[in-house]
Amino acid sequence: LRFQLDAQGILSVDAALPKYDTLGQYGIISAETAFQLFLHPENMSDPARTTGRIEGMISPSAPIQTWLRPRPLDATLTLYGYLNSIRSAEGGAPFVTLDGYTVTGNTADIPAQFDNTFVAATGQFHEANGVRTFELESWKVYEGNEDGLLGAISLQNGQVILNTMDDEILVLPDASDLPLPLDSVFVVGVRLGDTFDWKSIDLRNVQGGGGGGGGGLGFYKLNLTGAPVPFPTPAPMGGGGGGGESSTYTVVAGDTCLSIAYKLGVSVDELLAANDLPADCSTLTIDQTLIIPASASTLPQKVEGLRGYLSITIYKQADGSQRVDYGFINDNAVYPSLPLEGENLEALQAYQGRPVDVWGSIESQEGQVVLKVERYEIPFPGLQFQILRGKQTPVTLNGQPATLFTADDGKTYVQFNPGGGGVDGSTVGNLGDEVLIEGLIVPDESFGGYPAVRVFSAAMAINPGDGEARELQISADQVYVVDEATEVPYTPPTLIFERVELVYYIPDPRYHVGEYAPDQLYLQPAWMFTGHYSDGTAFYILVQALQQQYLLPERAPYTQPG
Repeated sequence: LRFQLDAQGILSVDAALPKYDTLGQYGIISAETAFQLFLHPENMSDPARTTGRIEGMISPSAPIQTWLRPRPLDATLTLYGYLNSIRSAEGGAPFVTLDGYTVTGNTADIPAQFDNTFVAATGQFHEANGVRTFELESWKVYEGNEDGLLGAISLQNGQVILNTMDDEILVLPDASDLPLPLDSVFVVGVRLGDTFDWKSIDLRNVQGGGGGGGGGLGFYKLNLTGAPVPFPTPAPMGGGGGGGESSTYTVVAGDTCLSIAYKLGVSVDELLAANDLPADCSTLTIDQTLIIPASASTLPQKVEGLRGYLSITIYKQADGSQRVDYGFINDNAVYPSLPLEGENLEALQAYQGRPVDVWGSIESQEGQVVLKVERYEIPFPGLQFQILRGKQTPVTLNGQPATLFTADDGKTYVQFNPGGGGVDGSTVGNLGDEVLIEGLIVPDESFGGYPAVRVFSAAMAINPGDGEARELQISADQVYVVDEATEVPYTPPTLIFERVELVYYIPDPRYHVGEYAPDQLYLQPAWMFTGHYSDGTAFYILVQALQQQYLLPERAPYTQPG
C-alpha cells in the first residue's frame, strides 16, 4: 500500500494486491550473515559481486518554493488538468479526481476506470471543512498538451509576462500577486494563443537539489527443485593488471569503468563483461570489488609508428609554475587515450589537435597506463585547420551511419570525429542548410571511398534567429591553458545503520515495464538494513535471505528505480 498524505489526512492510496499460495518452507540466512555479505561482497561466491542485494538512497533537499494559481470559489471556470476515475471495489460510484481534487457533480459520463487523461473541464470550486472539491459541469478530452516552460516573469504595461528561454512572450493571467520580477522560473500550464493558462510556478532550476540512486544488480533466481546448483568459486584476490589469471580491484572515489580499464590494462568491454556491468557503468559504487580479467593485452606493449592526435593541456600552478599534459588520442580499442611520457616533448605544443606518429611502449607506471615515447614524427608538418562552408548529408557507409560534407568547391568528405573515435554521424540544423565547420583534412585518411575531414566544431552559416551570417573562428589548434585545481581529499561519509528487519520482497509495480518473468512473481524473504549517511542521505540495503541451496547462480530480472 502506498499512501499520499496532506495536512488534512489521506489524499489517495495505491495498492498492489497479489494473490499468492505458500510454496513451502525454506531456510534463511541470519541477519549477521547478510550483514557480512554486504560488508564483504567478495565472499558471495559470485563473479558479479553485487548480485543478491539491492540498494537505494535518497539525498536530502529543501522544499522548492512554489506558487499555485489562485482559483476562485463558487465561480464557473475552465480547468485544464488530468482526469482520473477509479472503480469502486464494492460496486459503488467510482472515485473521480481532477488534478488531485475530488470531483462531484456531472460525473455520469466518466468511465468507471479512466486513467489520467488530460482534459478541459468546466465547473466550480467549493470548499467545506477545509477541503476543496470541484463540481463538474462538462468536460472533453483536450487535444493539446500540458507544457513546462523555463523563463523569466516580469510586469510590462500592466500585464504579467513570461519570457521563455526560446524568446517566446506569453501573458500570465491571475499572476499579479507574484513577487516580481522572477528569474529562472519553471511554469506549468497550457498555451491558449498568446496566453499561458498556468497552474503552478516554481524555482526548481534555482533551488533544485537532492535526488536518489540505486545499486546492486538484483537478486538471484530461485532454485526450488530441491537439488542444489553449485556456484562459481570466487576469483583470487590480487593487485590487478595484465597477466595470466583474473584478479580483483576495489573501486575508489573518482573511478569510472574507463579509468579503471586504462589503469589496469584491460578493455572496457572486458571489464563490463567480467563484472556483468551495464554499458553505462551506472552500478559502479565506491568500495565495490571488481574482477579484473586476464587481458589479452599484457604490459608493457611495444608500439611502432602508432598514429594518434594531440590533446595538450597546460596547468598553471598557484606558485606561478606550470605543468604540461600531453594527451594522445588514437583508435586503439584498449587504450584509446594515453598520456605521453618522455624527453623533448615540448615541440609537440605547436601541433595541438594534429596527428603524430609515436615509437615506444605502453607501460603501467604508478598505477596509470602511459605511452613511454622513444621518438616521434610529425607526418604532416604544414597541416592547418580550415573553416569550410557547405552542406551535410546523412548516409550509411560500410554499414554504419555517417555524414557527408560537400564543400562549396564541390568536394565531398566523410566526417570524422576529432582525435580517435572514427566516423562522425552528427549534423547541424536541417537538411540542406548551409553549415560552417572547423575541420582538419589529413591527406591519408578516407572512409567508404571518400576523403575524410575531422570536424572540431560546427555551426549553421546563417543564424536562424536574426538571419545574419555567422563567422566561425579556428580554435582547435590552441593548447588548453587552465588553472590547476586544488585537490580536496575525499572523506567518505559515515554510514549509520538504524534498523534491521526481515521483510518480504516483490518488485515494485510502479517501476515495472512489460510482463513479469517467473522469478519476479515470488514473494521472498530479505534482510533489510536502513539508516543514514552522515551527510543526511537515507539508504536501504536488501540482502536476499534464502540460503544458497535455494538459489541459482543467475541473476533474476530486475529494474532499478530512478
